[in-house]
Amino acid sequence: KDSDVYTTSFKTDVTLLDSGENDTSWDMGIYALAELGDKVWHDSNADGIQDEGEAGLANVTVSLLKADGTATGRSTTTDANGNYLFAGLRPDSYKVGFTIPEGYQVTLQDKTEDVKDSDVNIDTNATETIMIASGEKNKTVDLGLIALKHVSGHVLIDINDDNSGDKPLANVEIQLNSCTTGTHLTTRTNDKGFYEFEGLIPGCYRITEIDPEGYTSVSDTDGENDNNIT
Repeated sequence: KDSDVYTTSFKTDVTLLDSGENDTSWDMGIYALAELGDKVWHDSNADGIQDEGEAGLANVTVSLLKADGTATGRSTTTDANGNYLFAGLRPDSYKVGFTIPEGYQVTLQDKTEDVKDSDVNIDTNATETIMIASGEKNKTVDLGLIALKHVSGHVLIDINDDNSGDKPLANVEIQLNSCTTGTHLTTRTNDKGFYEFEGLIPGCYRITEIDPEGYTSVSDTDGENDNNIT
């Protein structure tokens, strides 16, 4: 029931036939090579779905892994359109791992049908196990990446309430709250009155300054609510 042909020489071992012997046990099994791949794209609205107009990301390193997550020794990079492909695969179980570029984060996983969603776990930067059959061409293994944002500003002492001649105010508490997720971050201004929040997922946030004792915030000069940002 097994295959008797070596994968390197495509030949069997030598056999000796006795007079009158009929040996019909010499078999060769073959399989059709498979393919695995698809796309890495910029998920600009962070919803985990490839939307119209969201561009592919080039030069992202992609690695083919064994089912246990160890390396197979095969890797590639995405092309100008964010596409990648592992061809000539033996039917087996695999995972696909990604090297996340600096300034990006993996988007939501498995949000819709397999062709349009992201298949990568945010904790492992790899897919779940994927079984590939003989001759299968699976081009649905995608990764959506969110470009992380930052927001910054200054706290200044408005000496004469006219927004000129101001001096920086250090050690002021600044709070950042997400309008939707409830994320709450805090920081303090440095000696130049500067503060910054980095590594933010795109979305709506509210910034609140906690007035130090003896100070009060000046009124909004343009009449608009600048505390809500997106």
